[in-house]
Formats: sequence, C-alpha cells, structure tokens
Amino acid sequence: MLIHIYLILLIFVLSYREVQILIDRGSWKAEDHKKIFWYISWKSKWKNFDSFHVSNGIATLIMIYLFTTSMSLTYEILANEALNLTIHVGIYWLIWMQLRNLIMKIL
Repeated sequence: MLIHIYLILLIFVLSYREVQILIDRGSWKAEDHKKIFWYISWKSKWKNFDSFHVSNGIATLIMIYLFTTSMSLTYEILANEALNLTIHVGIYWLIWMQLRNLIMKIL
C-alpha cells in the first residue's frame, strides 16, 4: 500500500513539472494558474533551487526510493509471469495517465 502512496506523490510532482513546462513554452497561459512556480536568475548561485529543479530533484528521489526498496523484480519472476506483468503494466499506465491528467487540470 505504501508504494501506491509514493506513486501518487510521483504523479503529482511530475504533473506539476509538466504544467510548468507547458506554461514556460507558451502552450498554457500563466494567468490561468495560481502562482505556484518560482524562478531564480540563472546567474545566481541559487539557480538550482527554482521550482523546476526542485520538482526534478523530488521526482528523482522518489524514483530512486521506489527502485531500491519495493520494486526489486528478479528475472525468474519476469519469466514466469510475463503475461501477468504485461497486464499490470498496462493497467498501471492507464491509471497513471488518468491521474496525471486530473492533477494537471487541478493545477
């Protein structure tokens, strides 16, 4: 159950990051969203602490935690349960994308 909480947290962080990318490239209007992003001059010594870099760092830490603790699959499991794994990956992908779209709309 804990893995699901981390996956939802990861979806939230990556959705936040994607909304910022869409605003920065002009696909979405910044006026339509709350001021949840912050920018730091690229000349500043704190340039790596803007909202984009912080969200990337948090997402990376979550993924590293998930891969090192709860997602240790062996080759034997993959060989014996290939169909089961394929079905689960498809289901999780659909859920992932629907949650991502929901969170992006909320932001």
